Amino acid sequence: MVFDRFRWQVIVRISLILVLGYAGMYIIMSTDFWLAGCWLILFTAIATVSLFRYVEIYRRELYNFLSAIKQGDFTNSFSGHTARFRVDDLKFAYSEIIRVFHQLSSERESQYLFLQTIVEHVRVALVVADPKGEVLIYNRSFTELTGKKFIKNMGSLRNVDEAFYNTIAALEPGQRILTKLLHKELYNLSVQCSSITVKNTQYRIISFQDIRNELEERELDSWQKLIRVLTHEIMNSAIPISTLTSVIREMLEDEAGQPLPLSELDDESAKDVVDSLKTIENRSKGLVRFVEAYRSLTNIQPPRFEKVKVSSLFSEVEKLFLKDFDKKKIKLETETLPAGLEITIDKDLFEQVLINLVKNAGEAVEATASPLIKMSATQDNGNVIISISDNGPGIPADILDNIFVPFYTTKKQGSGIGLSLSRQIIRLHKGTLTVNTELGKGTSFVVRV
Repeated sequence: MVFDRFRWQVIVRISLILVLGYAGMYIIMSTDFWLAGCWLILFTAIATVSLFRYVEIYRRELYNFLSAIKQGDFTNSFSGHTARFRVDDLKFAYSEIIRVFHQLSSERESQYLFLQTIVEHVRVALVVADPKGEVLIYNRSFTELTGKKFIKNMGSLRNVDEAFYNTIAALEPGQRILTKLLHKELYNLSVQCSSITVKNTQYRIISFQDIRNELEERELDSWQKLIRVLTHEIMNSAIPISTLTSVIREMLEDEAGQPLPLSELDDESAKDVVDSLKTIENRSKGLVRFVEAYRSLTNIQPPRFEKVKVSSLFSEVEKLFLKDFDKKKIKLETETLPAGLEITIDKDLFEQVLINLVKNAGEAVEATASPLIKMSATQDNGNVIISISDNGPGIPADILDNIFVPFYTTKKQGSGIGLSLSRQIIRLHKGTLTVNTELGKGTSFVVRV
């Protein structure tokens, strides 16, 4: 239907040219009316020129139409009529296609404005940059954070904070870090980098979230928990020492407050004094051990990283518990996928973490009918995930909230620093230590580095 009129127009014009040309030549060559033949030849030439112009108009408009699409210009339109002739279905189709493209372009612009409005209203600072650091999009929160009203390249962040820029420039897609920015005031930021690929070009999307309030709340909460534990431990030693000291003083003084000669003490009183002094000594040593434990918690040596096979790490930990677990009939399983999985760690520090976790798991399953502990390792998006699971009774909610608090313990002989120390060691490895538990089914401690 689109080309019917055009086709018939061309057929009619060619037929007319052939008829006029043949008639003109016939009259000139076969009759005496050569003047009429000349007129027919002239009309043939005019019809031929008209045919060429007719085809040329269509060719030109098709070229203009395709050029407009190539350049992304959808403002042109074809009215349906020209000064010389009525436009057919093909011209109408051109106009319809341009109208649709114009509508799609308008919708795309509307979607971009909609997205830009959402980005502007997000309280998290956002910036999108190409591999060369050229900035495509940023929002008002990013402007307020950096103090840069106009930013074309991420390199301009050097003028804000050199160390901050170096940290951001080294970010890889999928990476999340905590960093600081000093610009008029100190910001504690959680920075996350993701990526999107458009037309074979990878763009980085970087978000900056100010977590000062959250950190202050967590810090205050941690201090309150630590102070409660410290107060509990110190009071447990200080009260008996204070009480026994008062008792001994009363035994060694008369009613006037003067010291009694030691010769006047009977055997029972002397024994009480000695026992009290031993108790004071023990409690004092307990306080010293407590302080030493606190010192070990705050003085962890920087890690010395090396590549270690996870399977060999599991094997060494397994050997340490083999005899004890055999005696208690505790089954210890290990699984590493893939078998040759390697991890970059400080072997000694990381092994201490695994020992703490396996030891805690062993204590948790002692009363379980068929005790089982499993050490497993897998790889996920470049991270190594190590899980220490048991089928013990699980951890109650009121205890779960405090298990990583230094010196908090529910064990009679526990120091309460094992899990706290383990979490600090994992943080030095730029990793996380988390716990999943379900009452009656067991507990899993998960290390991700």
